[in-house]
Amino acid sequence: MNTARARPALAAGAGVTTLLEGVIEQGVWNAARDCVWVLAGSLLLKVPLTPLSVSAFAAAQPDTGSRGYSVGGKVCLLGWPA
Repeated sequence: MNTARARPALAAGAGVTTLLEGVIEQGVWNAARDCVWVLAGSLLLKVPLTPLSVSAFAAAQPDTGSRGYSVGGKVCLLGWPA
């Protein structure tokens, strides 16, 4: 990654930002790809949404902490107890 191009974008963001590089960056991407946040023995559900429905959908789910949103809120990856 060209970090020189990324740094101005990070500086313009609100709050704390961290630029990950090398082995640490690869570990984050591997964990996301492998859905390591889903508890062992749970099902992984891919739920289609619209961006406007994310808040209502999130409020209706149990507080398992096992979910992530992608594609601008159009997909929820949900860890559901088996």
